[in-house]
Amino acid sequence: MENNSAAEIVVIGVLVLATTLANALLRRVGVPSLVGYILIGVVLHATDQQFGYMTALLDHVLEFLAKMGLVALLFRVGIESRPEALAHELPRASVVGIANLSLAAVLGYLTARYALGLELIASLAVGVAMTATSVGVSLASWEEEGLVDSHNGRMLLDVAELDDIAGIVLMGLLLAIIPTLQQANGQLWSTLGTTALSYAFKFILFAAGCLLFSQYLEKPITHWSLRLETNSGVMLTMLGLAVVIAAIAGWLGFSLAVGALFAGLVFSRDPEAVNRETNFDDIYALFAPFFFIGIGGEIELQALTQSWSWGLILALVAIGSKVVGVGLSAWPLIGRSGALLLAVSMVPRAEITMVVAQQGKQMGVLDNQLYAALVVVTAITSLLAPMVLRPMLRRASVRSPENSDQEQ
Repeated sequence: MENNSAAEIVVIGVLVLATTLANALLRRVGVPSLVGYILIGVVLHATDQQFGYMTALLDHVLEFLAKMGLVALLFRVGIESRPEALAHELPRASVVGIANLSLAAVLGYLTARYALGLELIASLAVGVAMTATSVGVSLASWEEEGLVDSHNGRMLLDVAELDDIAGIVLMGLLLAIIPTLQQANGQLWSTLGTTALSYAFKFILFAAGCLLFSQYLEKPITHWSLRLETNSGVMLTMLGLAVVIAAIAGWLGFSLAVGALFAGLVFSRDPEAVNRETNFDDIYALFAPFFFIGIGGEIELQALTQSWSWGLILALVAIGSKVVGVGLSAWPLIGRSGALLLAVSMVPRAEITMVVAQQGKQMGVLDNQLYAALVVVTAITSLLAPMVLRPMLRRASVRSPENSDQEQ
């Protein structure tokens, strides 16, 4: 019997057009595109509840596209990283990174556990979700003022990269220990320690394998592909390898997000590969929105209306933890004004927070209300930070670099 999937294809086509339109419109008003993508998912879910047009086939297709979007999202985070520059600046970046990561995670956990009265596992998930920064939301404002290559701009990139890597590693560890925590018994701590050691051992092997691949196989493979194909063919080769690496990470129990990030890091050390990253833009523009559409599609409207109080509380914690953690730790290194710029730039929570939320919901750790609250946190921090940051950067751009960097 012939399976007519024309209706499903029409829905996918409409979603692609909708994401393209949302991206173009929201960029003009300075709103992060991911907010629009999540709203598209909310509308998709709401209209399906009204008209019931979602089929099992369409569900599977959207789930697959969301997974590819997750891989594209984290692959881009990795390939845009600068491991060698980060290693050079690690002593300074780690001071700020450790302070803001620790404060964000601890305050997020304590707020969820004691202010919201959540269970241990859900509170841990909130703590991890609060750690990583979506620097891309703030970076556009820095680029508008031509300050990305400034001393403070480079510091921002280094600290944000450290945040992303640490956030993904913490997420992988949390996902690894959740089954143990869910099956708590009298031997919880010994079992938990064994799980953590097993995760650490597999993680070290995986990271070492990625490093060896990067050192000895990445260049020969991309150069061989370049002789056979154009630059777009090389980019597809890189993406294919990224999907394989992400799948291996998922098979080892780290999640696709961990693998995709490390796949990007594998290619980020090769300047030629990074130059070819522009060929990845169209692939990213196609797949990444579906990850956020999936986020919005899992939001229950009733839960969204009930989650505003939780969302506002967590948003205040998200903002305060970064402003205090980043600001105080960066002040001795780059001065008062530079530290404040860095702190506000680190406020947005988007991609990594949503990855943690999605993974937590799929494992039954986050309920609909907490899941929606984290979406509220993403919306508030991603919208508020650029609004505050732009006038600050305009004032900073008219000062000399020496004055802005050294002001105490």
